[in-house]
Amino acid sequence: MLPTRFKDDWTARCLNAVTDRYLSITGDVLTSVKKTEDSLMRLKRTRKAPSNPTATSGISGITDDSKIRLQFSLDIQQYRQLIEQHGHSAKKVAGLNELLTLGDAAGTAALQQTNGP
Repeated sequence: MLPTRFKDDWTARCLNAVTDRYLSITGDVLTSVKKTEDSLMRLKRTRKAPSNPTATSGISGITDDSKIRLQFSLDIQQYRQLIEQHGHSAKKVAGLNELLTLGDAAGTAALQQTNGP
């Protein structure tokens, strides 16, 4: 069995690496969602179409973009909880605060879009 200090160091390194990659991928996806949303809005204005091209049929008011943002927000909160449930301090994970901020912003944007400006 590994001594506790080695295990803690190894775990911290893994969490930092995973969190850094998670932050990078999440940022890329949310940027892509925003660009797609903007493009569809321009197209909609050009065509003056009455329907919302990103809305899911059967669920009015909630766009696919909002669903993606809300899911990221929930996933990021769950990730933080898992870190803490396994006995690690979320405060010591590099990049986690930035990831949480990104998730909160995504959740807020989704709720604002769903509820209207």
